[in-house]
Amino acid sequence: MRNLIKILILTIAFGISNSIFAKVETDTITTWKLSKDSELLIQSNHFNSIIYTVELNTTDEYENLNVSVFYDFNSDIISRKIKFLVGKKTIAEFDEDNNSRLPFSLPKKEIDKVITGFLNEPIAIVYTDSISENAILVGFVIFKKK
Repeated sequence: MRNLIKILILTIAFGISNSIFAKVETDTITTWKLSKDSELLIQSNHFNSIIYTVELNTTDEYENLNVSVFYDFNSDIISRKIKFLVGKKTIAEFDEDNNSRLPFSLPKKEIDKVITGFLNEPIAIVYTDSISENAILVGFVIFKKK
């Protein structure tokens, strides 16, 4: 009986010390998506890091291209930026401060103004924010005129 009580006391003491002094580490995977309104075009994450290229017709009817970057540990308002790059040249830059869980919407009207001189060329969509140390290459979009 005494041994049983000793084991019980040690188990309780060990359990309490682990819950109080244990260091909890989380492993997170940042994911991102590119969608044309609600139509998913690209989806990837830091784990598989597949870089996709999609083609869009300039005559397609949509309101926004949406870039969503998901951090499971953050839902604050953050500063974020999207750049359109052709090669190493920045052809457009979009900035906003918004909730990190909301999509970053790029209006088609603004995109159409930028891409006119870059039809049929791969345009890199690069996302940065106040959380990521490095930029995220969301993917490439080739805008074509039908």
